[in-house]
Amino acid sequence: MAGGNLLLGKRLYFSKEDDIELLGLTVNENPFKDPAKWGIIADVLKGRRLKPFTAKNIRDRVSLLLSLFRVRDKKLQFSSGKEEGYDEVEQLLQEASDLKSEIEMNPALKVRKRKATLAHLGLNDREEAARALEAKTPTFTVEVVEDLNEPLNFDQLQRFREEPNQIEEEPFMRQISEVSGDSTPPDHLSPETTIIHSETPQCDKKHKSQTVSNLPGTSVSSQRTSDTPGRASPGFSGSRPHEPSATLSSVNKPPPRPTKSQNSLVQQIWSKLKDEQNFKTEQVLVEKMRAENDRKRLEVEETKIKLNYDLECRKLNLQESQMNLIKEQSEQSQDCIKKIMCLVEKLIQNHQ
Repeated sequence: MAGGNLLLGKRLYFSKEDDIELLGLTVNENPFKDPAKWGIIADVLKGRRLKPFTAKNIRDRVSLLLSLFRVRDKKLQFSSGKEEGYDEVEQLLQEASDLKSEIEMNPALKVRKRKATLAHLGLNDREEAARALEAKTPTFTVEVVEDLNEPLNFDQLQRFREEPNQIEEEPFMRQISEVSGDSTPPDHLSPETTIIHSETPQCDKKHKSQTVSNLPGTSVSSQRTSDTPGRASPGFSGSRPHEPSATLSSVNKPPPRPTKSQNSLVQQIWSKLKDEQNFKTEQVLVEKMRAENDRKRLEVEETKIKLNYDLECRKLNLQESQMNLIKEQSEQSQDCIKKIMCLVEKLIQNHQ
C-alpha cells in the first residue's frame, strides 16, 4: 500500500484562464494535424500558468471541452428561436472543433495523425511517467568492509556514507596503493570478511555475492572462512600481530544499472537519429528525382532544338527551290519577250 501511495499524484485543476490559454494555443498551433505540438503547448503553459501541465492532460482536457461543446451545440440546434452570443471560450472552442473536424474528415491526415501519435505521444508519456517514478523510487547502497579483528566504528561508517570522497582521510579505511596480481590474500589481512548492507528489498543475494567476489585476492568460500571468530582457517598458518586497518583500493564494483529516465533518453536519442537518417534518405531520394527530372527535361529540350533545326533547314531548302523556280521562270519570260520583239520587227519590215 505504501508503494501505491507513492505513485498517486495531486489532481490538476483547470481554471477558466487556463482553458482560454490552452484553447488559444490549440487554435494557433493546430496539434490535431501534428500531435508532437501537444508537448510544445504543455511547455508554454508551464511557463505562463506555473502548473505541472503535460501533453497527456492538456490533450485530454481539450477533448473533454470539445465533446461538451459539441453536445451543447447540438442541443442548441434543436431549440428554435434562440440566438445566443458566443463568449471568448465558446469562440475558441468553435475554432478548435472546426480544426479537429477537418482532420477527422480527411482520411489521409487521420492515418498520418495516428502514426505520429504512436511515434511521439507514446514516447513522451513514457518519459514523463519514468521521470515521475524515478523521483519516488527509493535508493539503496551496498558496502563491503574488511574485518581485521577490530571493533567497527559505526560513527565513522556513517560519516563515510555521507562523505564518500573523504575515504582517504579516514584511519579505518586507508587504501593500499599496490596489490599483487596473485590469488593469495595479503598477509596482514584476516581471512574473515564482513559484509554490511542496507536492508532494502531491492538488494538481492546475487548482487552481494558478486560484490564480495570482485575483491582481488579474497575468496568467499566455506574453506577460507571459519565459523568461530578468532580462529584461523586451514588456508592460513600461524597468527599475525595486530596491524592498522586497511582496505583494498581496486574493488571492482558492478556497473550501475541505467534508470528509466536514462532508458527514455536513449530511446529519444535513438528516435532522433532514426528520424535524421530517414530525413537524409528522403533528401537523397528527392535529389535523385530532381536529377532524373532535369535529365528528362534536357532530353526534351535537345529534341526540341533538333526538330527546330530540321524545320529551319527544310524552310531554307524550300525557299532556295522557290528562288530557283522564279529565276527559271524569269529567264523563260525574257526569252519569250525577245522572240516576240523579233517577230514584231519582222512584221513591221514586211509591212513597209
